[in-house]
Amino acid sequence: MTIEAKQVRLIDYRRKEKTTEFRDAHRLRSGIEATNSLLKRVTGLDRLCVRGRPAVFSSILLKVAGWNLLRAASVRSSPN
Repeated sequence: MTIEAKQVRLIDYRRKEKTTEFRDAHRLRSGIEATNSLLKRVTGLDRLCVRGRPAVFSSILLKVAGWNLLRAASVRSSPN
């Protein structure tokens, strides 16, 4: 029976995932991934139709500002 290097790396990574250090390091990332996914889906952040660094940054800034307005409006209109 042989174990491939990829399987060894996967076993090692799965073992590392169960440590508290790993969870602490990835807690922030897991929280932001949902926001990034929604930004891409709702505002089209992954399909910018502009060129150049200043235009890209301005476009991202406007999309994130719009997202913040949407979130604020939904919190304000919630029944709680």
